[in-house]
Amino acid sequence: MQLELYSHNGELAPVYSTKSSVGIVLATGNLGRRLTNNDEPKNLYISRDGGMNWRSVKPGVFIYEIGDHGSIIVIAAKNKAVKEVEFSWDEGLTWEKVQISE
Repeated sequence: MQLELYSHNGELAPVYSTKSSVGIVLATGNLGRRLTNNDEPKNLYISRDGGMNWRSVKPGVFIYEIGDHGSIIVIAAKNKAVKEVEFSWDEGLTWEKVQISE
């Protein structure tokens, strides 16, 4: 698995965690021997153990935020207008959608 550490012009979200969400790390990347170009398919990945193990969460490119010591994770599609965001109360195991705009 290859993860985005830096993205030219901010097109992709880099690896992200917070001090208060111990063990939870979110990242954009792809499977394969090398990191693919930004315009090629990517996935959202999550680690719940500080980066030792990773799981693909959703296909696509997202922005993300971790809140309340990791008890909520919020994601939204990156680089396009959105009417809804998705959130998880269980460290990325299940996701729910909420409409935020008409």
